[in-house]
Amino acid sequence: MSGLSKLGVFSLGVTAGAVLGLLLAPETGEDARAYLSRAVRRGVERAAEEGSKWVERAQNAAEQISDKAQDFTGRAREVYNDAKESIS
Repeated sequence: MSGLSKLGVFSLGVTAGAVLGLLLAPETGEDARAYLSRAVRRGVERAAEEGSKWVERAQNAAEQISDKAQDFTGRAREVYNDAKESIS
């Protein structure tokens, strides 16, 4: 399942949970609004945490790619210099 699909499923779950909570729990309007507010806040916090994890993973991947590209460039220079010396 892709990251976007997971976020969509998560959002759907939060929404369904909030609606079911409102329908099944006999609470006052103020209590229901407070519950819904807390549920949305938790959902937003969790989405932000997941987003931060994805950003960190992307940064790590970019660093690894950069390191490998630098290694490749260094090796290419060595091969070029060796070939240049062997021709001279």
